[in-house]
Amino acid sequence: MSTLLRSIGPALRLMRRKCGVQQVEIARRAAVTKAMLSAYENGKRLPSLRTLSKLLGALDASLLDLGRFVEHVEQAQRG
Repeated sequence: MSTLLRSIGPALRLMRRKCGVQQVEIARRAAVTKAMLSAYENGKRLPSLRTLSKLLGALDASLLDLGRFVEHVEQAQRG
């Protein structure tokens, strides 16, 4: 799996935390289970494009926003 794909989940978690919203609330807004959201955020599963779109909508964020957070996560991983 590429670094980009591995960074999506942690970027979603960072975005959610920056918004100050709990997993259960984002999961409800995106119509996914809290367990599934946790799996995405921990990099255990990758959301489909449709689900990713729902998650970004629940975060009131765009794909461009996600890209910025992915960059941040990748920089942190590089040290």
